[in-house]
Amino acid sequence: MPRTTPVPHQTKVVYCESCGKKKGVVLGKFYYTYVLESLRDHKRYVGYTTDLRKRLKEHNEGKSFSTKPRLPFKLIYCEVCLIEEDAKRRERFFKQTKGRRFITKRLKSYYNPMPRTTNKVVVRGME
Repeated sequence: MPRTTPVPHQTKVVYCESCGKKKGVVLGKFYYTYVLESLRDHKRYVGYTTDLRKRLKEHNEGKSFSTKPRLPFKLIYCEVCLIEEDAKRRERFFKQTKGRRFITKRLKSYYNPMPRTTNKVVVRGME
């Protein structure tokens, strides 16, 4: 049986019994940093949680004071972290100017969708 060493937040590192090398990581709790967009005013809301589906449902049911006036919301971006501090750090970053720019660049196709092209073939001189 491989020996395990506990790491913060229910994550365990598994080592090989014979050689002692790290074999892998057993994952535990995840922390989600997410970005929502209001379908009413198209403004964004940034947060973090351990249960993304539950949190999105709470936002859309008006259970969050800060988002209630701007219902409904849709999830437009999310990142997953193993350590809560990392998720909090990303949340703070996304709320800063650099972070807002990062999201806009990261979701370039979302904010500026490619125009639909037609299958019409144009031959010069025969237009």
